[in-house]
Amino acid sequence: MTSTDDGVVSISYTDLVAACSDNKSNINDLIDRAFSSNGLGIIAITDVPNLPEMRLKLLPLAHKLASLPPNQLQKVTVPASGYQVGWSHGREKLEGDKFDYSKGSFYANPLTEDLAQTMLDRRKEDGDSEALKWDESLGVVKTEEEVLALAKSCPAFFAPNVWPSEDIPELESAFKDVGELVHQVGIMLAKCCDSFVAANVSIFLFAVIDTTIYYSHLHLILVPWI
Repeated sequence: MTSTDDGVVSISYTDLVAACSDNKSNINDLIDRAFSSNGLGIIAITDVPNLPEMRLKLLPLAHKLASLPPNQLQKVTVPASGYQVGWSHGREKLEGDKFDYSKGSFYANPLTEDLAQTMLDRRKEDGDSEALKWDESLGVVKTEEEVLALAKSCPAFFAPNVWPSEDIPELESAFKDVGELVHQVGIMLAKCCDSFVAANVSIFLFAVIDTTIYYSHLHLILVPWI
């Protein structure tokens, strides 16, 4: 468990797992260092098993995707989502009124193909699940109609995934493998952060998201330079 010279706190995957499973192991000092008033608000998890191999499989597909002809990229472009699902290029303004054409991005939810449908299914199949309790804790999605209304009002989060299945069929599985791993590691870190806050704050409502919940804004971004 270390902290780099530039102030970024780093925690090894092994230590993170131990802190989640063994009461004798903890990373509270590092969490405090990262998220205190003097911290950068960043924790890097190192030595995550299988991640290098997954990255090598996924990242070359970014260039392959960006090199597709415009008519094929159009198939995975979703303007109704605010370009927050699928392919996005030249849609962001990073400097004044100038659109950024120096990169392209591909967004998807690696945990569910259709978040709204997943939430509806929970109401039909998992009447007492932790995931359903989390949905309902939001206060505005207790009924099927409310789920659909929320999805309609927030298309950037709820638009179903689109994949270049005909042109790059391997992208979907490679993308999801990395995304699911990032999610799993994030859940472990969130649990440790919850434990840290609970030990230091007298009134605390646990906020960890159960691993069965399809966290809607967990997106990966492929940023090929084109």
